[in-house]
Amino acid sequence: MPIDMCSVSSEKCDLLPFQAMKVENMVRLKEEFDYKSLCRKLETNLDKLIAENERQSRAVTDAEEEMQLKIQDAQKSVMESEKKLATTLEVHINC
Repeated sequence: MPIDMCSVSSEKCDLLPFQAMKVENMVRLKEEFDYKSLCRKLETNLDKLIAENERQSRAVTDAEEEMQLKIQDAQKSVMESEKKLATTLEVHINC
């Protein structure tokens, strides 16, 4: 059989609404704290992602510059080979 709390003490019965408000306020405060904690965690994750994106962007830029240098070296090599070929052809034609 359930106990009627108000029959135990009218003083305790009068305090119940205030205790309920206190519990409700604590729950609201805890929810607010959780949102702040979640916000900080998301900001930290965002900062990490931004840093990783910047690192990858620099890596792509470095790779592009390296490829450009290799292309220039290859073009020089082709030009030198063409000059040697032209010189060799001239020598053979003049002989």
